[in-house]
Amino acid sequence: MNRLGLVLLVLGLTAEAAPKKKAPAKPPPSKPVTVSLASVVDASNTPGGKDAGVAALNAALLKWKVTIAPPGESEAAAKKALDAKKAVGVELSLTLKAGKGEALDASMILSTYPGHVLKAEYRAGGGGGSLIELIPPVVDQLVADVAKDEGWSRAP
Repeated sequence: MNRLGLVLLVLGLTAEAAPKKKAPAKPPPSKPVTVSLASVVDASNTPGGKDAGVAALNAALLKWKVTIAPPGESEAAAKKALDAKKAVGVELSLTLKAGKGEALDASMILSTYPGHVLKAEYRAGGGGGSLIELIPPVVDQLVADVAKDEGWSRAP
């Protein structure tokens, strides 16, 4: 056997013996998400605070591929809608509190929807402005933290 034949034989045996690499598995597509807004509480009693919290929460959710559940939706209707869309439901509750000085302390409770089983609590805060000015960036941070942990996709 000549050298070329020997080299080809060795290469052929090596190619067959080497394990073939598989393409990395794609993660399964994420399920659609429906968000129920349970409550917004302004414990700071800032004039317009609750409205600013609701507006900030809705604006923050627009950045993510989520659907907002109709207010007051019954548990049976929620289950039916989620099953029809093969979606996951979550419920958010926001509480705004005045911190020391000109500061905002906010917390968000994440629960299952329907069912209302507590999943997590998130906290964020800020200072250096009026409470009304601080609400949008703080709420945006809370929603971004929830979205990251829950694996939500950004809206286009």
